[in-house]
Amino acid sequence: MAYHSTKNQINKANRMGNKKKNNGKIDEKTMEKLREHSKQHEGGMNGKHIKNMIKFIKQGMSFTKAHNEAKKLDKK
Repeated sequence: MAYHSTKNQINKANRMGNKKKNNGKIDEKTMEKLREHSKQHEGGMNGKHIKNMIKFIKQGMSFTKAHNEAKKLDKK
């Protein structure tokens, strides 16, 4: 029974927004989303917004969280 408790605690922690370990790499699916998203921003993939998003994703944030953080920096 203890196994299930530990497993449930891990799943709950993951759902609560713990950062995923990605060793500073961006998978191909996320990179494709970034390429599509970059078309909406000045500078494309070399723009400030996308570079910030890449930085945050490499730190372990999800695409959405990275986007929200990049938007905050864009306002400054």
